[in-house]
Amino acid sequence: MTQTATIGQVKDDFDTILGWIANGDEVTVLRNETAVAKITPAKPKLPPLPDYMARMRRLGGNPVTAAGDCERARAYNAGEITEEELFEKSKPMPDYVARRKQLGGNDVTAEDWAKMRDYFAGAISEEELLGVAKP
Repeated sequence: MTQTATIGQVKDDFDTILGWIANGDEVTVLRNETAVAKITPAKPKLPPLPDYMARMRRLGGNPVTAAGDCERARAYNAGEITEEELFEKSKPMPDYVARRKQLGGNDVTAEDWAKMRDYFAGAISEEELLGVAKP
């Protein structure tokens, strides 16, 4: 809600004006019936975000987050799951390097890391990631 006050009212009864502002009202200050200033409530200071990664490590979770971890964080922030569910131990990511060697591939190169990034982004298939033809 918007309140109006003259310069004289602000000078003579500032406590009342501050009460309006504390209740969330916006005050327009008038001089000769012309608005010259607007006083608005200060935005509340938000508390700092918790260090989710430190908590996850402390509780034995995998510090490397996978898509499921991000989804759990979103669900926690939306109030859909509890903190215990948020910090349940993460499932380890599949060992694609070992799988590639098992299928006859070579050691991991910078190009392989780029392929892994593309795979997790959904841009390439698992076969393209591993560099093998589908059986």
